[in-house]
Amino acid sequence: MSLGIVTPVMDSQLPAYRTVFPAVMQNLREADVAAELVVVVQTKGDADRLDLDFLHVPGVEVLATTRFSASAARNLGLDRLRSAEPRFLCFLDSDAVPSVGLLRSVRSYFSGRDRILIGRAHWYEGDPAGRFSDVTTGRPTSIGRLLFSTYLWSTFLPTSYVVGAGIRFDESIGPGEETRLKAGEDVLLLSQVVLANEVEEAVLFDAGTLHPRRPSDFSKHLTYAEGQGALFVRLLRSRLPRSLKARVLASFGLFLGNALVRVLTFRRRSLPILRLRLRGALEGFRLETISS
Repeated sequence: MSLGIVTPVMDSQLPAYRTVFPAVMQNLREADVAAELVVVVQTKGDADRLDLDFLHVPGVEVLATTRFSASAARNLGLDRLRSAEPRFLCFLDSDAVPSVGLLRSVRSYFSGRDRILIGRAHWYEGDPAGRFSDVTTGRPTSIGRLLFSTYLWSTFLPTSYVVGAGIRFDESIGPGEETRLKAGEDVLLLSQVVLANEVEEAVLFDAGTLHPRRPSDFSKHLTYAEGQGALFVRLLRSRLPRSLKARVLASFGLFLGNALVRVLTFRRRSLPILRLRLRGALEGFRLETISS
């Protein structure tokens, strides 16, 4: 099998996932990619009460968990994929759809040497089905790009880089009711992959993964601000090369500076965002250092 995909889905997201799931399966078929998809449904009640019939198709396994943590759900799916031994892994959000063009573009790399493959983010509104089918040529890109300009849901990681290195998601971080910090689990995992496998570059494609546009009311900034602040400090305390740490420091300055400017210009929700970013940075000093 070429590709293993893990998708956490909260029970409240199932109605929307009914539209996204068929598009994912259709694109995999059109791109002729052999994949196994593990859908991890997070529900507080009995999973039998949920209508999951639309997920019962060949190549898809459905797991249920009462834990509301995206990182815990991803680890559960990752454990289930170990026996299947896929060549590459993709941790797909429940609202993200890899385009046919991206799947076709990365397919030729599945049989080559281990490399991290990155697609661009394509923001969309409406139905994601049938968009972006053109194949694009991959080109080398820096690890800085991987850590600072990449989304996990549009990244394909060699299984050997993750499972072979014993890397898992930190279940106390990431979206979910049970987590201490609501963001940063994706970059944290990528940082561990880079350090453990001494990765020096990745492969970037112009083809990408479709994802709904972000809300314009800064609601997600409030949700993720504290976790992002902690992540910057953890990256600065890690074993990343000095050149990358310099970029982390510059990005951290912009991260806090942007929040401060918004406060001084009386922008909506600016003070709570700045407060959360600073609190997260302090929390980052108390968390363990990122290691391989």
